Amino acid sequence: MKYKLLLIVLFAVPFQLFSQIVNYKNKYRDQLEPNSKFLSASYNNTVEKTQDKNIVIKYYYPETKQITHFISKKKMFSKFRHGKYMEWYDDGTLFISGQYNEGIKTGKWIENKSEGNYKEGQRDGEWIRKNDSGDISARFNYIQGKLEGEYIRYDSTGTVSLREVYLDNKLIETSANTDSLMEADSTREVFKIVEEFPSFPGCEEIKNSDYQTYKKCAERKLLEYVYATIKYPKIARKNEVTGTAKISFVINKQGDIEDIKVLRGLCEDIKNECVSMVENMPQWHPGTQNGKPVNVIFNLPIKFNMD
Repeated sequence: MKYKLLLIVLFAVPFQLFSQIVNYKNKYRDQLEPNSKFLSASYNNTVEKTQDKNIVIKYYYPETKQITHFISKKKMFSKFRHGKYMEWYDDGTLFISGQYNEGIKTGKWIENKSEGNYKEGQRDGEWIRKNDSGDISARFNYIQGKLEGEYIRYDSTGTVSLREVYLDNKLIETSANTDSLMEADSTREVFKIVEEFPSFPGCEEIKNSDYQTYKKCAERKLLEYVYATIKYPKIARKNEVTGTAKISFVINKQGDIEDIKVLRGLCEDIKNECVSMVENMPQWHPGTQNGKPVNVIFNLPIKFNMD
């Protein structure tokens, strides 16, 4: 009788696992590549073999089934990416796209609104950056992965707002049209580039000393707050949802948080946890432009892993 019960238990575990795989396969069936061979599926990813024999791993925002990662490899357990690679935000916005050759970036890439070429794994030649309207907002040049020559930034009217000169990746010259450094929305001016960025509280005693020392202190205080406050949701941990969440918010002229947007939440529970953490932040020291407080957009990445 004991042996029979043991066999039932041993059989039940793989059967439950198989049942889960089938359920997740059905959930993401419409996301599979045409004529590919399904290999496995879990709470937020699928693995398949394509017609060209590549392994494709896809990650999703599970509640909406929006694909967030497309990763190609030659073999299942290869540590090298090979072939097409893409990333999307939770709303479906594509922000990374390119090709790997045995783990090395090659050819044309799009990376967070910047476009250009990779040669032997390094940025090479002219790169451009586009704004939300698709217009060019910056031009810059690389030689073997290092900035070289002029870096020109344009405002929404096409006027040069910033000109920098680099030599071997080192800034040697800069000039700015400070009136053109802001990005405006329909209700107010929101700056992306400012003379002094917003700072997290906790380093007031050294604020009037060396700026770089103060800046590093404020960054450390922010990280301390984030990882002391953020919790790994149980469902996300149970389903081994890992990765980097990305949150955008505006720090207004008073240092208060506004316009919280989760660009990548990984899953609904992690998204809600990130929003709660940002909503409960203490008041910041606002950013300044021309010596005056301004509204500044801030992007915050938060890593979730199983360690």
